Amino acid sequence: HSSEVLIDKAGADAVWHQQLDGKVLRLAKLYPVAKWGFVSQVEGGFTADKACVVTARAMLVPRSGKTLTFRPAKSAMVFDSKPGLDQAQCQGLAKAKLVEAIEAVTSSLIASK
Repeated sequence: HSSEVLIDKAGADAVWHQQLDGKVLRLAKLYPVAKWGFVSQVEGGFTADKACVVTARAMLVPRSGKTLTFRPAKSAMVFDSKPGLDQAQCQGLAKAKLVEAIEAVTSSLIASK
């Protein structure tokens, strides 16, 4: 779940696919899809003084049947704030912070090549 003002579901899914490309097989061996899943959350927006504020979190959570259970086994959260950005630039910052959070979680799960 994320703030639609910053990133929509399709945008978040695209970031996940891009970041997991080349890592899926190694991750699936260690964390089978039947037992584990990834979720993310991007929140924020503009403050009263027009600063863009973003919080992004990526998590590995257990699966119970077809449902992901919110008990993160691994989690990473990143924050940023930049003044003077327009809406598109703030959305770009949100995407960059989601990438950073995903990289932090996946790097803690598998060794880089």
